[in-house]
Amino acid sequence: MTSETDETEDNSPLRKIRLTSSGSGSPINIVGPPGTYDLKLSATSFQPQQRIIELVAEQNAVEIIELEPKSFSVNLSVKPATAKVLIDGRPMAGPEIGNRQVRLPWGKYRLVVAADGFVDQVKTLTIQSEASATFELVPIATASAIIDSFPQGATVKIAGKEVGRTPLPWSGRLGKHDLKLNLTGFAELSTNLILDEGSKSGRLCWYLQRSNDLLAVNPAAIKMGQ
Repeated sequence: MTSETDETEDNSPLRKIRLTSSGSGSPINIVGPPGTYDLKLSATSFQPQQRIIELVAEQNAVEIIELEPKSFSVNLSVKPATAKVLIDGRPMAGPEIGNRQVRLPWGKYRLVVAADGFVDQVKTLTIQSEASATFELVPIATASAIIDSFPQGATVKIAGKEVGRTPLPWSGRLGKHDLKLNLTGFAELSTNLILDEGSKSGRLCWYLQRSNDLLAVNPAAIKMGQ
């Protein structure tokens, strides 16, 4: 917020006041006889302010006035209680468990509520007064299956991450997962693991093929009975 002074030909007191929220705005010129004035200022989305100013004869002056943005209480009901709240991409300050309360200036905000094992929920709030919002996250649908191979003992990688060896009980989100099985002496098996409601507690088995080097036959060895 800035202000400037001007001079008049008759040397009457003059004050120029600039009101702004972000470094720009229209100046207000106040010209009048010497004396004390009660100045009341208000602007949309800002806290009103009252100021006493004094005009002195043959003296120009500058008055800098900054209005504070209005802020409002916002109550958030969050389930599960341990969910994290992000406001415009930044973690919400304050308690991280249970319902939350925050004060936000006038404006529009993007709120994201997230928790492990649940689908994220996103809402856009336009804050112009006291407000509240409810977030109730839905659990991510999962299924379980036993990942197996023949022969058993193969290393299991899902989405590039090693998770164990066959036979392996595993649970994950419904849908398609990148699956790789590796066992010494056998070719790597790369396929899609598809979990759906029908997969629960089911056994999914893949047959591994021997590596090409083990399938190569040495005629001399056969002739010698080896």
